[in-house]
Amino acid sequence: MIPRYQLAVAPRIAPASLLRAASSLFTSSTSRLADLASDLRQQFSASECVLTDSGTSALVLALRLMVPENGVIGLPSYGCVDITSAVRFAGVRARLYDIDQRTMSPDLDSVNRLLKRGVQALLVAHYYGYPADVRGVRALASSRGVPILEDAAQAAGGSIDGARLGSLGDLSILSFGRGKGLFGGRGGALLIRSPASSSRIPSRQSLGARRGVGEWCAAVGQWALGRPEVYALPASIPALRLGEMVYRPARQPRALSGAAASLARSALATESSEREARV
Repeated sequence: MIPRYQLAVAPRIAPASLLRAASSLFTSSTSRLADLASDLRQQFSASECVLTDSGTSALVLALRLMVPENGVIGLPSYGCVDITSAVRFAGVRARLYDIDQRTMSPDLDSVNRLLKRGVQALLVAHYYGYPADVRGVRALASSRGVPILEDAAQAAGGSIDGARLGSLGDLSILSFGRGKGLFGGRGGALLIRSPASSSRIPSRQSLGARRGVGEWCAAVGQWALGRPEVYALPASIPALRLGEMVYRPARQPRALSGAAASLARSALATESSEREARV
């Protein structure tokens, strides 16, 4: 009997999407980036979309837009370590609020106490596909003029009261990294609904242009090895650190690559069917 290994998380990657992404390695990525940005603006009700090389980079840009240097952002006391690295790189400070351990949603009493202490913005994150009570937090924050930054990296195509997760904050971020619902090999997006923030977003040209050979090779590797019958091979390589939470310092944001944009757009097109398969 051949032992089978259960993957912690694994995106479903179609060979056709890999072939489409491969063509972007030899052509201009401008149209692919523009098409993905247009699709995301429409589906997440955003006025602007900035495509970045990671979800962490998208968060760095969001913090720079919402919080002045040495300002304070309110964060959940439980969260992905990448939030910490982005906050450090953006040069802002953090104050924490509690999470309801039954729902993984913000504890509104704790949020209210934090608002009384003073913050320039609040980050609300959806964990493991469970919707956080963004509207409840907004009801408390709006009276003090505090904007909401929605971390939808783990939203997994979810919704609440008919509204898509990732469409509820003044600014929202997405991730296209390994194990995310919208898989691009790597990458992220900053979605903007605030007119004041829209006037200060970086241009695509300022973030550079990338083809994405590394992202495409990583996607091929995940397609080939991301299945139980062969997962023992990558799982046996300590250097890959699969299943671990690894702290990586944030860096200056760069543009999303053409290959990652193609993969993420393919994932967006099949998201509904993938979500129904999980139910």
